Amino acid sequence: MNALARSAAAGLAILCLLSACRSGAPGGTVEARPSADAPLATGATVYGRPTDAQLAKLSTLQKRVTQNADTEPPFQNAYWDNHAKGLYVDVVTGEPLFSSLDKFESGTGWPSFTRPVEGGRVLSSVDATHGMSRVEVLSAGGRSHLGHVFDDGPPPTGQRFCINSASLRFVPFADLEKEGYGAYAKAFLGKDGAPPPAATQNACAFPKPGEKAGCSATLAVAMFSGPCVASSRDAFDHQEYVVDTALGVESVGGAPVVKVIYDPTKVSYRAVVEAFLAGPGREASTVLSADEAEATVAREVASKKDRAAIVRVSKAFRVAAPGEGGATMGKSATCATR
Repeated sequence: MNALARSAAAGLAILCLLSACRSGAPGGTVEARPSADAPLATGATVYGRPTDAQLAKLSTLQKRVTQNADTEPPFQNAYWDNHAKGLYVDVVTGEPLFSSLDKFESGTGWPSFTRPVEGGRVLSSVDATHGMSRVEVLSAGGRSHLGHVFDDGPPPTGQRFCINSASLRFVPFADLEKEGYGAYAKAFLGKDGAPPPAATQNACAFPKPGEKAGCSATLAVAMFSGPCVASSRDAFDHQEYVVDTALGVESVGGAPVVKVIYDPTKVSYRAVVEAFLAGPGREASTVLSADEAEATVAREVASKKDRAAIVRVSKAFRVAAPGEGGATMGKSATCATR
């Protein structure tokens, strides 16, 4: 083959790589390919596409993220600040994906890793959605959407795998053998030292002037505190714009909180606040806004509805310990939904 032919063949190969669309993927992403140089190790368990039974076990949020490539809200997800030792696996198929040994603080509000747990477990594809060109990452077996990878991470790889908690299930080190991941346990032995260094100067936390943030949530969150959070959760669960709800407490003070994850393309933050404050027993509730812009909206709503609601900026939510946050979490007669 002469030089001209080799050049043409190389160009054709690149063109094919950049134009072959991945079936069912949103936004014109291209054919998924391994994101790590090393192939899957010989003898390693191979995971296939998810079964209907596996998909049926997913929550609405997990399904939206893994199957539709949605992005959960930052700082309001299960693993962004999880520091326990263990393995992160595909929430759909159970395929091992990332290790706590490679997890670091990125300042983005999403779990971040320097690399996959081993070669051949994570695929990548070009993602041209939301007016940006990014590299999407997916689980190799199930093709679950995981998040994106960026070249602004810490040593030793310089990469930052920005991953949705909703795409993951965490298996603690103590349970690896019991859950069939015993082969990965030896990697943790004698490695109780510091994780990779923090790397908060990145395209998501601090985008360059004039550029969009590299990470952008497609789902939004609203949080409320007060004596009737459980009944309000029941009411929100019946709204078609709600993706997920959770009961918990504020990290400081332990006041009961309901967290509502919703689709902002279907409803505004203002409408979600209005729906909460309109319910019975919410006269003295607290709206926990993510920032001052949301707080301004919430104060306007409270004023118009003549509610004495307190509005303040807070992202401090955690799952309640047994019995914490009140015995009933607001299920008294005064909290009955209309």
